[in-house]
Amino acid sequence: WIEDDFAPYVEGIKYDGDIAYKDVYDAVSECGDYEEWKALCVELRKRPIAHIMLATSFASPLIERLGILPFIVHVWGGTGVGKTVGLMLAMSVWGDPGMGKLVRSLNATQVSLGRTASFLYSIPFAGDELQIIKNRWDNFDQLIMFLTEGIDRGRGKAYGGIEELKQWRCCFLFSGEEPVTKNASGGGAKNRVIEIECTEPVVDDGNYVSNFVRENYGHAGRVFIENLPGKKELQEQYRDIFKKIVEQCDTTDKQAMAMAAILLADRLAAQYIFEDESLQIDDIKDYLQTKSDIDIAARAYDWTVSWIARNAKRFTDQDNNGEIWGKIDLDNNCCMVLKDVLTEQMGKAGFEYPAVVRKWAENGYIERNSQGRYYFNTHVYGIKGNYVKIVFNIEENIVGEDLETLPF
Repeated sequence: WIEDDFAPYVEGIKYDGDIAYKDVYDAVSECGDYEEWKALCVELRKRPIAHIMLATSFASPLIERLGILPFIVHVWGGTGVGKTVGLMLAMSVWGDPGMGKLVRSLNATQVSLGRTASFLYSIPFAGDELQIIKNRWDNFDQLIMFLTEGIDRGRGKAYGGIEELKQWRCCFLFSGEEPVTKNASGGGAKNRVIEIECTEPVVDDGNYVSNFVRENYGHAGRVFIENLPGKKELQEQYRDIFKKIVEQCDTTDKQAMAMAAILLADRLAAQYIFEDESLQIDDIKDYLQTKSDIDIAARAYDWTVSWIARNAKRFTDQDNNGEIWGKIDLDNNCCMVLKDVLTEQMGKAGFEYPAVVRKWAENGYIERNSQGRYYFNTHVYGIKGNYVKIVFNIEENIVGEDLETLPF
């Protein structure tokens, strides 16, 4: 954005930037038949995932106008479901969606990804096959936070001074064969990603669609930008959609912000380009993370209860030929667990005990001792140690007498 104009859809613009991104700049162009492209998209928008991917592409230039953070939409599933074709369809809004043009491989370093995002700035970043870089990361949390902060880290120059701080205000469309977040991912990372599993093909005839959009592209972006309402009206429409999502869905503000931008962009695209039905809240609510999905303390507690159940032998002195980690007390719906063991085992699973213990106490997942500490210095099976008293939530977990009613 240059005030109220959007480059390169303004007169008098000439590229004089880094030669490495000249092909990306040239890819933002128009080719083929706009009406045929619209007709194809109207049909494909009847498929939920293709519809959301197109809407996400239109949402990207709204991010700076709305004053919200960048976000990631990650489409994942097995091979052959048309994820890459979906990326090409989404990027054909702005220009040439060929690989190496507006659809990029994710086989790049974090520095390269940040610089490409900075060059695109408001146009969406489409990255294919996230699993290519899986071995470089223990998880993708750090990459998610880096991309969605919208600003690169500061770097010094070899001859003194610092490089210009690079920024971006775009959304990211990724594809992959597995989710980008894990069960132990931080709440911040989960909050900034909308993950969509492909349980059915994104498009029916991927070969036809990919060939078609390589020959017909780039018209819709200009039409969309030229018809956008003013900044104030955009923000009013956005706040209205955001409020309805928060009221109707059990989700967080950050998830609602991202999805509200997508729904607003889709409403405008349906009005000015496709002249069809736009996405409604009921169409997208299943793709939003719930508050419990985001809450890392709740996820850590659920993991801990399952861990105790999987290792029941470690919590008894009967028929136990290994270590004793504590004691399960079903009469009082709790378990005493050695603090050091719990901290170690949670760490292996990707959870940090110190990061969740306060929230556990607030939620009643653990009990404090008489001094307010989060552990008890006591004897279990005659062994003295520091034990964390995990309280079983009997409304969510089967404990006590309920165990006897199970058919196994």
